Amino acid sequence: ECATSLKDSSVFIMGDALLVSGTLTHLGAFSPPYRTSLLTKWKSYLESAQIQHTTSFTISQSLGTDPMIREWIVKGLPNDTHSIENALVIHSSEKSFPLLIDPQLSGTKWLRSEVGEQLVVLRFDQPDFLQRIKSAVAFGVPVLIENVGLKLDPLIEPILSRETLIVDGQKKIALGGEYVQYSETFRMYLSTKYPNPHYSPEVCSQVILINFTTTQEGLSDLLMNNLIEVERDDLDKKRIQIMEANAANTKKLKEVEDEILQIVSNAGSDILEDDTAIETLQKAQKTSANIEQQMAASEKTEKQISLFREKFLPVAERASLLYFCASDFSVVDPMYQFSLKWFVGLFKLAIQQSEHPNDTEQLIQAFHISIARQFYQNVSFSLFSRHKLLFSTLMAIRILLSEKKILSSELAYIVSPTPSKEKN
Repeated sequence: ECATSLKDSSVFIMGDALLVSGTLTHLGAFSPPYRTSLLTKWKSYLESAQIQHTTSFTISQSLGTDPMIREWIVKGLPNDTHSIENALVIHSSEKSFPLLIDPQLSGTKWLRSEVGEQLVVLRFDQPDFLQRIKSAVAFGVPVLIENVGLKLDPLIEPILSRETLIVDGQKKIALGGEYVQYSETFRMYLSTKYPNPHYSPEVCSQVILINFTTTQEGLSDLLMNNLIEVERDDLDKKRIQIMEANAANTKKLKEVEDEILQIVSNAGSDILEDDTAIETLQKAQKTSANIEQQMAASEKTEKQISLFREKFLPVAERASLLYFCASDFSVVDPMYQFSLKWFVGLFKLAIQQSEHPNDTEQLIQAFHISIARQFYQNVSFSLFSRHKLLFSTLMAIRILLSEKKILSSELAYIVSPTPSKEKN
């Protein structure tokens, strides 16, 4: 079946390759809706040029595998399409220098977990920055430069421009007026907390911009996990165990499949005469059966978690909507900045302090009221008096729009009514 699928998809190689190369080069900096619109335009261009491509082409299917994505989610990657695509672009661009636009630090947190303890975290303003970057370049150690501003330090310009040269048979690069050996395994990541930074065309050509700004979908998933943690601690522990077990089992199954393919491809004229191959196949079969049993046993718990998530999804969606009210309020005054970590703590506190009636609908309403009250009280402490009414209006309008109690057209009319041409 897999062989037939691969054979059928061979006619789409050129079209899919063009879409993948465009994704890796251009899409990282954009929001999910704009990425979708660009991909749609590119597909129409390919069709007009009579270049075939996979009709249901997605970045996740083209660049990633299920075991890899599961493992990343266990390591803290937000479980939404936008974040998964970002991670795949970073993973697939091994020779590039990703610059993460990460005001909520969700991408940086995942990157630290993914690369591990070998990752060296630096800042441009630390006194030993030059010495540590030289050492990392020479020994091929991955580096993450945090809190990057709107201009990059000229010290890393030779690295970004790849100004390497061969000296005495070794690849070297000039850093701080001194030639340093350049290791091929060296990789550099940069991250900024600016939500909408403007970099020069020169910088954009040297790095790959990756927009890790939290989406409403990703925040809803994060808040739902926190709601499960507060309300059903037993389910939350099982959820984490299932996630880790499923990631490990999916990885094992892939390894088993690769091992079987390796044995079959290296087998002689009669595989039955190869005792080692027979033993390995039997062992692989047992491993596969054990994994299937474990996955079947976890289905009951997964159903419980799924039912809980489905029941309380409106709570997480409403809370994520409120966070973006505060996040977008920086348009009124740049001083208004609210961290995601602060909001998650506030959300958990509101759930704990909320009333807990037995009826589910009443419980959801109680959560809505508690979260909105805590949120408005805490945010209003940070606002100028003249902005408090504006903020409460923004909250009310967004809630009413989400509940479809008012229409966008009605709101547009209130904000800028069309003057009547009729005479009084």
